[in-house]
Amino acid sequence: MSEKKVCKSICRMCGSGCGIEVQIEDNKLVRINGDKDNHINRGRICIKGSSAVTWLDSPERLRKPLKRTENGFVEIPLEQAMDEIADKIKELQEKYGKQSVAGWKGEGTGFDQNEALMRRFNNVIGSPNYFSNNTQCNNGRYVAFYLNYGCWPQADFRNTKLALFWGTNSPAAHSYWTQDLNEGREKGAKSIVIDVRYNEQARIADLFVPIKPGTDAVLGYCVINQMIERNLVNMEFVEKFTVGFDELKEYAKQFTKEFTSRITGVEEAVIDQMVDMIEEAGDQVCSWPGTGLEHQRNGVSNSRITSLIDCLVGAVDQKGGMLLTENHKRNDLTLNDEFVRELEPIGRSKYPIIDYFKRESHTLMLMDTILTGKYEGRDYPFKGLIMTAADPMFTEANTSKTKKALSSLELFVVKDVMMTETAKLAHYIIPAASNFERDEIYFNGIEQSCYLAAKC
Repeated sequence: MSEKKVCKSICRMCGSGCGIEVQIEDNKLVRINGDKDNHINRGRICIKGSSAVTWLDSPERLRKPLKRTENGFVEIPLEQAMDEIADKIKELQEKYGKQSVAGWKGEGTGFDQNEALMRRFNNVIGSPNYFSNNTQCNNGRYVAFYLNYGCWPQADFRNTKLALFWGTNSPAAHSYWTQDLNEGREKGAKSIVIDVRYNEQARIADLFVPIKPGTDAVLGYCVINQMIERNLVNMEFVEKFTVGFDELKEYAKQFTKEFTSRITGVEEAVIDQMVDMIEEAGDQVCSWPGTGLEHQRNGVSNSRITSLIDCLVGAVDQKGGMLLTENHKRNDLTLNDEFVRELEPIGRSKYPIIDYFKRESHTLMLMDTILTGKYEGRDYPFKGLIMTAADPMFTEANTSKTKKALSSLELFVVKDVMMTETAKLAHYIIPAASNFERDEIYFNGIEQSCYLAAKC
């Protein structure tokens, strides 16, 4: 008879951290179900969470370290790969400086211990640079939230009266949010979806607002202007907890309904309908700007302005609004406090706010630095990159420049579960463990929970 067991763990396919039950037969993963005992997702998971069955034991999985030679990639022992990589890092830094080598973390590792360990690696080798996919994704929203709230908030969909979804599609991206919203809808909650396409979220919305790409901030300013004109702003909250309202009021005046409709494509009557629904909801309003707003040149403004709507009605840190979360008190693995960066990280002079809030370098500027050997007009050789769980050949803007830059490195190491387009450019490829093959403590600040994402 075959040996069967069920392992409880946490899905790491995105940042939601849904509870899962992993069914294993004869030491092989055969099925993934949602964990009904987990209070976050309550037994439901999305297609991303269950998809590991299709790739975990795929013959295309990387199993052995690979080294690129004149005749292509050849398998080498892990110890040899580690020794050669370490020697090359030392060689490059002795020749070109500490700034010449750095790590790049992809979203595939998650956002907690693995990110902290990559930052720790950078600090240990003395590099001022740290890279991730966040240059074009997440940083814009992160900065916007911290400018508005001082933390990463969470929308209380379960108890809200009105939820606004800007460029996000929770049924496909964060399935348990849809459960929370459905619970709120049973209590009378309504929702508005602002998006360039009619998606799954729009199908359950009370109002769908089609909008031209990149113009969300314009619509947000117009809604704010209308709220101010109609005296919908909670002035007691504004005067007690905010700064800059008078400047915002003055600036928003230019975003009339006529102007906004012309720029965004949103009809004036629809703008009125949005404001009517905000008025009806009172101070139980919550907004969520998605990655659709981040992937713009004005990503910070998009997310910041749209989330100001909640602030203006006073829906901050209260039931049905935007809850302010507290981080778990745990040891810091990064060594950021111990390491003083003597050299300027790539991007800080041009994008200081990203460095201030996230202590991250700028990946787009990295490509230019690799190719020219200069940063901000001065010599800045960058020669080595250690990358884990990232595929910038698919995610970075300007693929041709990205390929040329990565191909120019004297040391390029990629750690991943599969052979990606980026990995094909590497000097060394290290096989990575999936989230089912490693233990990790998972913290959910939104739900104030701590779990073991267990190896199965």
